[in-house]
Amino acid sequence: MVSRLVASDKDEAILSIGEFHTPVEASKLLRVLDAQVLAGEPDNVRLYGYTVVDSIKTIYALSGYDFYRIFGATTERALIFTKVGMGRSPLVAIRVSQLKPRVVVIHGPKEVDPLAVELARREGLVLALSGAGSEEAMISALSSLKA
Repeated sequence: MVSRLVASDKDEAILSIGEFHTPVEASKLLRVLDAQVLAGEPDNVRLYGYTVVDSIKTIYALSGYDFYRIFGATTERALIFTKVGMGRSPLVAIRVSQLKPRVVVIHGPKEVDPLAVELARREGLVLALSGAGSEEAMISALSSLKA
């Protein structure tokens, strides 16, 4: 039973993944996600894709190898975590990973743990907090950038 639950979580951890035909400015992506920058400078950052993950299922179900799959074709992408409590766990996972996204967006909390902001600064990442109403709204907005 537990193995079936983990397998199901693994399949459902990645909610959406997309590659852009032409680079998208990070500031534009953050605008469509109604995101406030907490660390880093998004100006002049060009992104080639995005991945939206359920943070809880990602932590429970993905192995180190599986975590690398969320980067798609390039690390020059936005990694968007949903169902975030305070923002610490996603940044700790990125900190210990060899591959790092250019932009990290967290969705869920009203406030972000200061440790998460500091980790993003140390890693040289853009960290933002999305105020989007739902996961579906974020995925729809991201899909519109692919056109």
